[in-house]
Amino acid sequence: MCCSRLVVLPALLILTASAAVSSVGDAEYVALRRMIGQERYNDAITTCIDLIRDHPEVLSLYEALPEVAQYAGRIDKSGRFL
Repeated sequence: MCCSRLVVLPALLILTASAAVSSVGDAEYVALRRMIGQERYNDAITTCIDLIRDHPEVLSLYEALPEVAQYAGRIDKSGRFL
């Protein structure tokens, strides 16, 4: 019985994370990740900050901001915002 609970917890975490990304809007999040992939870091930083302001409950955005700021060599930008 104890082991069955352990299987459910990771599944709940995955569902919660995917629901959070969906609340931003799949197109917006994909556009943000695409900007990062295209090395359009300044655009991605601005977009990520805007998305955080619009959707402060989405944790993956708080992870994306320092990630892209680090790629851009602008970690100070994310530190000042957060």
